[in-house]
Amino acid sequence: MALTEETSLEIICKNINKGNGLKHLCQVLNLPTEQITVVRMDV
Repeated sequence: MALTEETSLEIICKNINKGNGLKHLCQVLNLPTEQITVVRMDV
């Protein structure tokens, strides 16, 4: 669970995250993960 706003609560599965989602997408699209670049920008 994560409190994301003053009035919002997100409930997600333990192993669900952006990294796992990207790995799954690479498998579906048959892309090697070595060819993926990720840029993170904190605002």
